[in-house]
Amino acid sequence: MPIAVFFYAVGIAMRFAVRSSPETLGVFVISHLFITLSPCGMIAAEYVLLGRLSRYLHSDDFLFISAQKITLVFVLSDVVTFLIQAGGGGIMVMKDKHDLGEKIFLVGLILQLASFAIFTLMFARMLFLIRSNRPEVWSKDKDRTVMGRWTTLASAMALSCVGVLIRSFYRVVEISGGWGSKLSTTEGYFWGLDALPLLIAVAMYIPFWPGRFIPPIDTSAGVEMREKDSA
Repeated sequence: MPIAVFFYAVGIAMRFAVRSSPETLGVFVISHLFITLSPCGMIAAEYVLLGRLSRYLHSDDFLFISAQKITLVFVLSDVVTFLIQAGGGGIMVMKDKHDLGEKIFLVGLILQLASFAIFTLMFARMLFLIRSNRPEVWSKDKDRTVMGRWTTLASAMALSCVGVLIRSFYRVVEISGGWGSKLSTTEGYFWGLDALPLLIAVAMYIPFWPGRFIPPIDTSAGVEMREKDSA
């Protein structure tokens, strides 16, 4: 996620450079690709986190697939959609193949949105089933402060997922309307439906960094190390 945020910030910086030199195609293309592709890293971080959280709660039976495979499956889908978008973005630079590149790029965005929507539903289902069927797991951290409970992390993750969904849906609608659409040519839509939702999605993990809630896993022993209560 930090790497993705870095490249997104570079894309934003280059976006201001495009405004001062709009005739420079290369700067525009690089800025656009950085802004549209870097969120793939943010999405991959969400995929990894659900796998770790479900293992910590011993509730991977509430997922559609096992915790060991969830990261592999969804990160792989993220890589595929990234490559499709990158390929479409590269083809879009060619004037005679711009329309083809735009369609390929749109396919990548749609697949990414569908994959993340399924992931979010699976995450919501896991939380619902834990609260309904395993109250002891739901309240396992009740003796800790709010900043030490796993439900706090889950709430932050839920808000983060909503931010990613808003941004992904915006991008699909934007590209579907074409580059000349009002959604594509109005600056406010970009800041309100792309930059702001992603800012919220990432900012959630500044105070609620997962490592504060989920103890590290001892891979050599195959068991979770018990976190010392620092309260």
